[in-house]
Amino acid sequence: STLGNFVHFVTGADFHVAGGFAGFFDLLRYPHFVQRLGGQVAHAYGWLGTVLALGGCYLLIASRKLDRIAIVLAALLPVPYTESYSDLQESERYYMLAFWCAAIAIGIGFERLTQVFELRMHSVGRYAAATALALSFTTAAPERAQIIDQRHDTFGPDFTAQVRSFTEDDAILLVEWGYATPLAYASYVDGSFGHRTVVPAGATQYLAYLPAWVAHHPVYVVGFDSNLQIPGWKVSRVSVGSYYAYRVTR
Repeated sequence: STLGNFVHFVTGADFHVAGGFAGFFDLLRYPHFVQRLGGQVAHAYGWLGTVLALGGCYLLIASRKLDRIAIVLAALLPVPYTESYSDLQESERYYMLAFWCAAIAIGIGFERLTQVFELRMHSVGRYAAATALALSFTTAAPERAQIIDQRHDTFGPDFTAQVRSFTEDDAILLVEWGYATPLAYASYVDGSFGHRTVVPAGATQYLAYLPAWVAHHPVYVVGFDSNLQIPGWKVSRVSVGSYYAYRVTR
């Protein structure tokens, strides 16, 4: 909401982003970067998918068309940063762009493969090749089947109901990122969170706003801190579970 906060956020001032950018100049680690990228793609699409992705990347580059070469660059450029940025948790998720680009390359590689072997659209050979590729995808990461079971996960609704039970309808909630998503969904999508205001932020990120907020609304903090303290304010714990919730008063 202010220029200072905007610059602070965009530049990643809270984190050691310089370490990530330094990876581009660490040439000795490039074999490691290639190995990591290959391993990630292989885990997502299997070795057959990885080979087709390599072939598709070659065809994209050989086309000498900038928009096609850009697809390959989009997959490669984030890798040195991702592997060098020590503040990242679960760096695998930062390969998502590489996975998307690899999927495009796999499609191109598969099409060229069927052309080379003259496998027509309705030929048995083409269906066999497609089946082999699908098996490569599914056997590469069998744990992916667990995603289907997530429809039975009730953490979001249960957590939302808990927070709703100890907060007033006009409350303002400062909620750290890990818990903000289900509350925001309840607030903005299914409308089950009443008139509560969800502020995705740390407990001390908006100290300047606290006096006005507390003067007109109940204010709560939901986050990871088991012993939250805010200088100049009374902080009372109101709930403990997989999270910690506090009421903030004068």
